[in-house]
Amino acid sequence: MKLCKSLISLLLICLFLLPGSTGEAAGGERMNIHPVAQSEAPTPPHTQRLLEVRPVKVRFEGYITRITPQKEGTMWEVAGVQVMVNDATVITPEGYVPVVGDWGRITALHRENLPLLAESVAVRLAPIGATAVEFRGVIESVQAQADDIIQLVVSGTTVLKTKNTSVEGELRVGHVAQVIGELQANGVVIASRIAALAPDTAAQLVEFEGIIEEIHETWWLVAGVKVWIAGAQIPRQGHVGLTAEVSGVYRNDGSVDASFILVEDVNPAQEVRLSGQVIAITSATWQIQTPAGVQTICVDANTFVDESRAPAIVGAYADILAIQRADQSLLALRIRLSRAG
Repeated sequence: MKLCKSLISLLLICLFLLPGSTGEAAGGERMNIHPVAQSEAPTPPHTQRLLEVRPVKVRFEGYITRITPQKEGTMWEVAGVQVMVNDATVITPEGYVPVVGDWGRITALHRENLPLLAESVAVRLAPIGATAVEFRGVIESVQAQADDIIQLVVSGTTVLKTKNTSVEGELRVGHVAQVIGELQANGVVIASRIAALAPDTAAQLVEFEGIIEEIHETWWLVAGVKVWIAGAQIPRQGHVGLTAEVSGVYRNDGSVDASFILVEDVNPAQEVRLSGQVIAITSATWQIQTPAGVQTICVDANTFVDESRAPAIVGAYADILAIQRADQSLLALRIRLSRAG
């Protein structure tokens, strides 16, 4: 009897578990299956990076019109734009402390509902709109700002000496300084040249401007004054007929020991180019037959005559670069010769 009851129970269990044709239990009721809760799989790192919002960088430049201290740094206004500058901002030139009136090129990060945050600031020490100045005065203070930057006060004017400034003499309080530079909007002068002399020597200091009348190996004649050039800084080569600004000290004989000579830059409008056949050559002039007629060209010791293609003889063909002087004569800077035909 017990064996029969066991067989009947086993049969009922099998009938209950037997599925129908539609995936329902044999009794026609759908099984109540609950999904097993699973933890969310982590987002792969590369996918996470793609989903992040990338920071937006902006670049702009202009005059620095305001610098206001804040808790997290300083708030600048550059070209009318507010930008936060903090200790992480990289400022160039290194060691320079920007001031209102400087021209800055800004790279900054855009922040939601916050001012721009400056990553870098590049300061142009001679900004657009700066005015060329030259003046003389007594050095009242000297203060180092960085390795290549020194701040001076010369007769009440703040002057910055940078790595690009040419310096003559010793920058000492009490010395007399001749300053050439760029006056910025904030009243600071970025010096291109500073010549400093002791007070007793400064009394002999002379500056004048005039036409270069003669050029010799050791001296020039400028506006009738003999100017000794040994040891002088001459950034541009001089030519007879050009204007020169001379700085130096008087000798007892009235001549000048030059420390600096600035020769005027040739205005492109004064340049003359012409070509033609050489019909006459003297020590001071050449005559060239051009399509417009015979042209007389002056030459001097600084005229470069290129004879690599042909000798300097009558009949040769010449390409000439010259400048027109104040008296309307033409001075050859270069003559390049070639064979006629």
